[in-house]
Amino acid sequence: MIIVADAGPLLHLFWVNASSWALPPHSIDVVNEVWEEVESHAPAALQDTRLRRVVTSVQEPQDITRRNLDRGERVALSYAISQRKAGQDVLVLCDERQARLACSELSLPVVGSIGLIVEAFRAGRVSLEVASVALRNLPGPGRLHIKLQLVESVLATLKEPRES
Repeated sequence: MIIVADAGPLLHLFWVNASSWALPPHSIDVVNEVWEEVESHAPAALQDTRLRRVVTSVQEPQDITRRNLDRGERVALSYAISQRKAGQDVLVLCDERQARLACSELSLPVVGSIGLIVEAFRAGRVSLEVASVALRNLPGPGRLHIKLQLVESVLATLKEPRES
């Protein structure tokens, strides 16, 4: 599986101290344009050894260029499409609404910061308490533009895993 990250989850999870456990425990491809965007806001977020800088010159499909996406999002999605065409399973890490909509319309699996925190909790990589703190911090210190109501509804669905 190829995991391709946009800037959002890398930054938001870093700002709430969740990168180490919320990002997937696999190699994550970060196209150069996204790398530079993250570097301009939080260079330390790029020190995670799972992150792999990818310099690519993939052509942006028309389905991507016609959308209102920033350069990093366009290149990341174009790279993800090129990997899928090469026969790879792909997962896109993205928080931006327009880019997530593009992923949906292009049949690219996508997960954002909230989903990554939930997945980490369900996989047992973090406790409910730690996941809850990270989720509640996303709209403030995490700078993710979401309503607290969404965070509270997600928290209501989480339950501590039962020991077998």
